[in-house]
Amino acid sequence: MHTPQTAAAERVYVAAEDADAFVRQLLLAHGLSAEDAAIVAGCLVSADLRGVDTHGICRLPGYLDRLRRGLINARPSLAPKRVTPVAALLDGQDAFGFVVGMCAIKEAMAMAVRCEKCGAEFDSQEQLDAHVRDEHAAAPGGGGHICPACGMEFTSQEELDAHTKAEHGA
Repeated sequence: MHTPQTAAAERVYVAAEDADAFVRQLLLAHGLSAEDAAIVAGCLVSADLRGVDTHGICRLPGYLDRLRRGLINARPSLAPKRVTPVAALLDGQDAFGFVVGMCAIKEAMAMAVRCEKCGAEFDSQEQLDAHVRDEHAAAPGGGGHICPACGMEFTSQEELDAHTKAEHGA
C-alpha cells in the first residue's frame, strides 16, 4: 500500500525587523494607518520573539481575511472619554485589540499624571507629587476632609460639601 507523503512544515527564520516590515506593508495594503500598522506588527512580532507562536505572525492570514470582510475596522476613530478623574470609557469600534489597547494605555498613562484635585497635567509622577504637596497640602491642623465618593481631599468641610454637591449630587 502506498502512503502519500505529507509536506513537513518547515520554519522560516527572518530578522525581526524584516518580519515587522513585511507585516506592516500587508496591513497598510489592507487600509490601516501607518501608526496602527506599526502597533499591530510590533505586537505580532513580539509574540513570536517571546516564543508564543500561536499569537504571532501566524495570526496574520485570519486578520487580513477579517479586514477584507469588514469584520475588523481598519480606520477607527478612537476617542477615550473620561468619566471620573481616574476612569475612562473607550469604544473599540471593532478595531484591532492591539490598537484599542494601546489607546487605552496611553489614556491611562495621561490620567496617571493628572492632578485629581485641579486637573493639571504633568510629565512625570514626581512633578505631580510636588504639585500636590505645594498646591493642595492641607492647612496645618486643618485638612483631612476626604470625599468618600472619589477620595479627593479638601482643606475645609465647606470645600468638601461644595464638591460633594457639585460632583456627586449629594
